[in-house]
Amino acid sequence: DEPAAVMLDGASRSQGKRSLRVVNRVSGGSLGVWCGMRRFDAAKYPVLRFDYCVPPATRVNLYFRAGGQWFCVGLSAPDAFEEGARTLTSLPGFAADGRWHTARVDVLDVLRRALPAGARPVVEDLWIRAPRVEYLRSGFGGNGLGAEYRLDDFRLVGARK
Repeated sequence: DEPAAVMLDGASRSQGKRSLRVVNRVSGGSLGVWCGMRRFDAAKYPVLRFDYCVPPATRVNLYFRAGGQWFCVGLSAPDAFEEGARTLTSLPGFAADGRWHTARVDVLDVLRRALPAGARPVVEDLWIRAPRVEYLRSGFGGNGLGAEYRLDDFRLVGARK
């Protein structure tokens, strides 16, 4: 995949001084960004929370690997199913309108429904990226050269005791 350009941006942010701006360097690129969380136990950190600003034409989803499988939570491309990643749900209320919003993903709940009973809900990898679907990766229907989105205040929220 052609890597996206990733930079700090002080012009548009949800909180603080800067946001993370992700820009497509080629038509049909991945628009992928690794979320900086290599491995975590969703029983200890059940909720993923982040602020986002996604324009209407940008198509990305949240992908995580658990139990050796890739799973997808649909964001702005919930109908773009890809081979090798099991789409579990779409994030209710996700708005790709070019304004700042807050997303809350109950990772533990999603994994409990997806993994076999008794399996440890450990997330091994976490990405936001365009689906690996031919028409999107060719630039048709979204994610052309210069397509972008922004992220801010990305964090895991611990379980209450």
